[in-house]
This record gives sequence, C-alpha cells and structure tokens, in this order.
Amino acid sequence: MQQTSLQRSIWPIRCLVPEHINVSLLGSRRDDLSSATSLDNPYTEIEAMTNEEIVERCKIAEELPIFNPLNPGYSSVLKPPPIYILSPEVVMKTGHDLQSWEARTMELVRSSTNIPIPKVWRYFEHDEEHYLVMQYIPGVTLDRCWDTLSIWRKLWVAWKLRSYVRELRLVRNEQIDREVPGPITEDPSQPLKCHCPSTGESDIGPFHTKRELARWAHGRLRLTEQVWNVNCGVEPFDDSEHLVLTHGDIAWRNLILGDDGKLWLIDWGSSGVYPPWFEYAAMRRLYESRFWTYIRRFVAGAYKKQELFRLAIDWAIGEAWIQPTLPTPPASD
Repeated sequence: MQQTSLQRSIWPIRCLVPEHINVSLLGSRRDDLSSATSLDNPYTEIEAMTNEEIVERCKIAEELPIFNPLNPGYSSVLKPPPIYILSPEVVMKTGHDLQSWEARTMELVRSSTNIPIPKVWRYFEHDEEHYLVMQYIPGVTLDRCWDTLSIWRKLWVAWKLRSYVRELRLVRNEQIDREVPGPITEDPSQPLKCHCPSTGESDIGPFHTKRELARWAHGRLRLTEQVWNVNCGVEPFDDSEHLVLTHGDIAWRNLILGDDGKLWLIDWGSSGVYPPWFEYAAMRRLYESRFWTYIRRFVAGAYKKQELFRLAIDWAIGEAWIQPTLPTPPASD
C-alpha cells in the first residue's frame, strides 16, 4: 500500500545504519547465540564476556555512521567519540572524553523518570580508555529528518521535549538538594569539574556551590571586557533559581525518532546539575530559525537575558583558551 505524504514525513527511512553495515553478531561466538536468547536478553552474550574480550570485539566491530549535515566527513576536531556495533541490540561508546558520570546520570534518569533513554549495560576503563556498553536504538536522528517532518510532528517533538525537561527538573538526589554544580558525582562533597556547552565544554571548576560557579562566570565576563576594551552591558550571571538536573545538549543529533514510535534522548556526556537556563542556552542552533527559537522557549523556558550573558563570555570560555596570544581588538569606527 502506498504511503501518504503525512506518513512519509512522520516515519523517514532509517538512516543510522546503512544497508551495507552488517549488524550481525561479530566474532567467533556469533553462531552460538540462539535467536530466542537474543530476544529474551540481547545482552546475554556480551554479559558473559570480560572487559578485555569486549575491547577485542570492539577492534573488529563496525563503527556506527554518524551524520553531520554541516560536515559529513567530520574533521578530527569535530568528530564525536566513536560508537561500535557489538550486536544488533548492543553498541559501545568509547573515547578519552567519555566519563563515568554519563553512565551514572543515565541510570539516575532511567530510575527517576519516564524519559526514553538507552539502557546502560556496562561501563569500564581499560588502558586509559573509557567504554560504555548500552542499548542500541533503531530509528533516525532529527538532524537527518527534521526538514521532512510535518508541522504537527514537529509540534509533537516540542511537546515531548517540554515534558522531558520538566521531568528532569523534578529529579532529586543529595547533590541536587545541596545545589552542588557539575556532573552527577557519587559524593557531593567531592564535586566533579563542569563539562557542558554553557561552560565552554572545557573542564572547569570544580565548584562546591552555585555562587562559586557565578564568580567564575563573572571572571570570564571581566576578561572579555578587559581584552576587548568593551562594556558588554549584560545582566549578571543568573543563579537565582534552584539548580536542577539538565541534559546539557538537546541537539537534533541527540534525538532519535525510534522505530517504536518514541522520541529517544541520547548522549548524556554534557549532563549535570546546573541553573535551568543552561538547558535553554545549550539548545541554541547556529543560524536557527525563529520557529526553533520559539520551540526552545516552549521546551526550556524563556531565558533571553541569561543567554545574552552566555554569548557575551563565548570568547572567554572558548577561543581564549586555545589562542596562545591575545587577539587584536577590532578597529573602532
């Protein structure tokens, strides 16, 4: 039966795994796993393997293709951590930037909310590399299909994201209650360094209180004003609201329209306990449409003044750290 245009816009062709990718079980054990066992527990074979065996499996596994509409080839700087296909239902993320807090946060979110996120099977470190074994989600990421979606499907996505953000802001643990900024840690008295778009991605801190985070941010603003000899004229860093759990990178590439009809939220590497407006600022897209700006406000709340502060310190938390010398200030009129 021929699909309608609405059906085509809602259910785009799966793009995450092209047809030439073989997602059958790799390695010498693949013929030993019965289909019944795979259906009952897709992790059964991987669970029986040691960390070293999983690392070896990774060396011969197919790498999951990741689409980037702005840079299909991905430069070495922009390329995200590789994800390898261990079985039709299990993938593994690896890399130096991967940290234990990602798995810890995912487990907290799965146990505290109804947000669809991949199940974590195992996290471990081996020879200074980090490995996260988790559930594979078949579907298509929004960066591959957003323009093909109907207006109603886009509104459905916005409504789902709004509910996800609200659920995250209701999550509670000792670190959130004590308002200790940074990634989820096992011991709030020993906070971890912040790592998210709103702090410039580089590891900064750690901070024991949100006031310490605000002082750091104001220092970045002073640096910008002194170097460029300007008055940014922005409101101070807003730490007036209670810190909440944030995803930190709700981008199209991290949202999957699953084959099961759910909207999955993936990649929790920038998550942590931060001011609510961090979520809004991190959803900003380069050259974003007004429609997406409205969606951001609907999903995370309207934080225009706070975003202006974040934009004002953009140089100080990014380019300033990789430039060995100070930039030449722009010529005045």
